[in-house]
Amino acid sequence: MKHILVLTRYARNGASSRLRTYQYLDFFSKIKVPFAFTVKALFNEKYLENFYSHKKKSAISIAWQYAKRFSYLLAHRDQFDLIWLERELFSYFPARFELWLMRKKPVVLDYDDAVFHNYDDHHFKIVRFFLGKKIDYIMQNAHLVLVGNRYLANRAKAAGARWIEEVPTVIDLSRYPLVLDMPENPVPIIGWIGTPATQKFLKILEEPLAKLAQVKKFKLVAIGANSSLKLKGFDFEIWPWSEETEVSLLNKIDIGVMPLYDSLFEQGKCGYKLIQYMVCAKPVVATPVGVNKEIVDQDLNGFLAKDAEEWFDAFLILLNDSTKTKVFGAAGRVKVEHRYCLQETAPILLNLFERVLSCAE
Repeated sequence: MKHILVLTRYARNGASSRLRTYQYLDFFSKIKVPFAFTVKALFNEKYLENFYSHKKKSAISIAWQYAKRFSYLLAHRDQFDLIWLERELFSYFPARFELWLMRKKPVVLDYDDAVFHNYDDHHFKIVRFFLGKKIDYIMQNAHLVLVGNRYLANRAKAAGARWIEEVPTVIDLSRYPLVLDMPENPVPIIGWIGTPATQKFLKILEEPLAKLAQVKKFKLVAIGANSSLKLKGFDFEIWPWSEETEVSLLNKIDIGVMPLYDSLFEQGKCGYKLIQYMVCAKPVVATPVGVNKEIVDQDLNGFLAKDAEEWFDAFLILLNDSTKTKVFGAAGRVKVEHRYCLQETAPILLNLFERVLSCAE
């Protein structure tokens, strides 16, 4: 049996690590696979809790977590046949140092965000100068680069990566059974799910929703936001997120939204919240940025809205036409079942690991 060292960025409460890594490990644990996995997160759960609550980062705590990863790699690296790495070993450390730590081991890199823009688009020139090509260099030296969308794939190709595979961020269908008997909401709910780090995008909806509130009754619900989010002009609630309750909460909404700014970093987003809405058979409205344009089929499973007027029009259509809402929701569910589910991508990932190890022998 081959042994794979899994180096995630976060513990399970980090969305990117949970979706790109932990849910696969959960799936693999239920079937027979030719691999044994050892998981080591860079940042623990407390780190993210503090980050989301806007508490000051502890330099000592971060240094300690960096030291733990460094010492573990030095002591145990040779025990593993392959390293599966999320993003990078250490933020703001040079690529050569990271590659030295992983030397002589086949490395599979995984990206679901445009993290290279943390360096090449940094506001400090010195960071751009010394680290602007860091992620490119790591991609170039990896055996395989897994990416969540085409934007990330294009960057890996430009960086000179030798082997690139596009594996979208997906859901586990077993967690999302189709619910057909949900009671109708007395007031329609427009829903968003995310973290305090991304709740800023909801400000995009403040103007069109305030206008909508003048002609229609509805409620906006933000699952996973915190109390620092202030929106005016319409009925608005924050619902706490947990992994255990997210599915039941999503089933309660009527329309799912994914507003984004049209900036470099957002081009690399993987559209996971759209997939969550769609697997719950909810119509979606999203900004036409990055992979959103691939996930949303205009006027088939939802709408793409580039400005306040288009957001308003999309909401008005969906709130006025319950038949269209149901048709869009059903089409979204079918698309997820065929393309954006763990049941489709997990066997592909296992095959890729086997191929990497075979090539490395």
